Formats: sequence, C-alpha cells, structure tokens
Amino acid sequence: FTDDEEADTYYKVKANFIFGLDEKTGKEKKESHCYLVQGSSTQNAQHNFDAEMKKTMIDYSVGAIIETKIMDIFLH
Repeated sequence: FTDDEEADTYYKVKANFIFGLDEKTGKEKKESHCYLVQGSSTQNAQHNFDAEMKKTMIDYSVGAIIETKIMDIFLH
C-alpha cells in the first residue's frame, strides 16, 4: 500500500512467475498469482507493483491489471 493521497483506487494485478524450464518438455514453468495494488491509474499500479517486485529475485511478467470496486481497506 502507498501513502500517496492520489492513489485512491485498488487494482487486481495478475502476475505470471517464471520458475525455470521443464526438463522433459523444454517449456518454461509458470505460475500465476493475483495481487491487490493501490494506485492512481493502471500505469501507477504497475509502477507500484514493479517497485515491490524489484526487492525480489523472481522473474515475472504482468498479465493483466484490472480496476476493482474496492473503496478502502482497513489494516488491523
């Protein structure tokens, strides 16, 4: 989550993670996960997601970014 006051929309980001090659078929092993990302636009949500993913060493690609109807989230 971000402290940016303009980032008032939540987006569902579908990320495809690449885990290496399947030795039998020679194809890349992929796994998809969805994340809730705060942003002011789809480009800003992509930027926020990429900024967090830079802290990892996982290869990934973003498959989709979809605006959600979520208005607010309460952390406890």
